[in-house]
Amino acid sequence: MTEKEHKACLGYNEACTKDFRNILGDIAYAAEAGFEEIELRFDCIESFLQAGGSLELLGQSLKEHGLRQGPVNALYLYPGLFTEDDGKEEHAEFHARLNLLREMHASIGTSQVIAVAPLLKNRREAAVFSKHEAFDMCVTALKRLCLDLPEICFIFEPVGLERSLVRDADFAKEIIDAVACENIGLVLDSCNLFLKNLSSDFDFSALNAADIKAVHLMNGIMPDLSREILDQSWRRFLDDGDAVDTDLFLQRLAELSYVGMISTEVFNEEYERNLSQQQIIERAAVSLKQALIKNAWR
Repeated sequence: MTEKEHKACLGYNEACTKDFRNILGDIAYAAEAGFEEIELRFDCIESFLQAGGSLELLGQSLKEHGLRQGPVNALYLYPGLFTEDDGKEEHAEFHARLNLLREMHASIGTSQVIAVAPLLKNRREAAVFSKHEAFDMCVTALKRLCLDLPEICFIFEPVGLERSLVRDADFAKEIIDAVACENIGLVLDSCNLFLKNLSSDFDFSALNAADIKAVHLMNGIMPDLSREILDQSWRRFLDDGDAVDTDLFLQRLAELSYVGMISTEVFNEEYERNLSQQQIIERAAVSLKQALIKNAWR
């Protein structure tokens, strides 16, 4: 590797094929396409277990195909988590997935999970919370998670949507610094960081490479600005969108000397309607490899 080259671990993200609900197929096709790591999803794991699969079989498949486990996607933080106001019944899915995470660690050695910033229904609901309240809420929840499960690294994800309480990497960095645990980090997502200002104004100068535990790299088409952006359906593969300056995103990562996993996290039903599971995974691999090679990553 020359001085100008930067190393990345190719990660496959099950978001791209989540609706196929075929986790063993995802593993097999991802390995065949040249991925080194896979980000499994809780919903795909749950479907596999409900259909009679087991964590032992899942671990065996990963081992047979030589794929490392990346972080599991995802735990979604919410207002009131781990407080007297915790609506545990309303948020039963969160607590069930936290228990599943414990089981996965014990059974197949899962050691990382994405923890997404609190998302409200819309920007009006998000506006009820001040930045200080959002800060305290996230620090309280993340610190509790880190202390209760020291064997798991919680990778905090800011989301640029207006309904999110943590919309940029700098604020997310303040939060993980206040958590002050060894098992905390950040995921940088090119689309989520674009969303705050609808601009590729990427600036990671406040971050350290050690803070970043995962990276999601994809492009998109410019969302409809006549209404509030509530979802991620505008995301596209790297060869199928031009809204995000992904070259600049990779340049900013390189300036930090980041070394680690990069995956493509696309939520797009159009791909799943028109392509097979294997074709989607192959396209994710090809487009990611091309983008990395173009920007002197390997």
